[in-house]
Amino acid sequence: MSTSRRRNYCCVVGCQTGYSRVKNQPKLSLFGVPQDEERRRLWDQNLNRADRPLQVTDAICELHFEQKYILRQYVHIIEGREVYIERGKPELRSDAVPIIIPHLLKCPDEQPTPEQSTKKRAASPPTCEDQPSKELRCNQLSRN
Repeated sequence: MSTSRRRNYCCVVGCQTGYSRVKNQPKLSLFGVPQDEERRRLWDQNLNRADRPLQVTDAICELHFEQKYILRQYVHIIEGREVYIERGKPELRSDAVPIIIPHLLKCPDEQPTPEQSTKKRAASPPTCEDQPSKELRCNQLSRN
């Protein structure tokens, strides 16, 4: 068994859930990547990361799952009635797959870098400030 810990930020490209530099962000749940290789491959395919495959230590926040896949309450039948009890920590249904990827950007290293402009800047015409005044030149000549 691996001793690696799950990351505490969302691994979806462009998502900032879990990053400390994002202030006043509501607390969102992070879900670990499935241990099952087949399900993990399906998640990886949906995330469409071009830079690296999804790893077991990655996490994905609740923003990328439909609400129907996030279990926030226990459901019990007591005396023929359904009773809902809040879970301390939300869980995903076993068939959950991340499908809400609003960022769908390529990874930063995959984006083309802007090319340097080949256009040369034209030299600006000289101004009066660039040229010493006649008076200054005369004063310098008279001292010599």
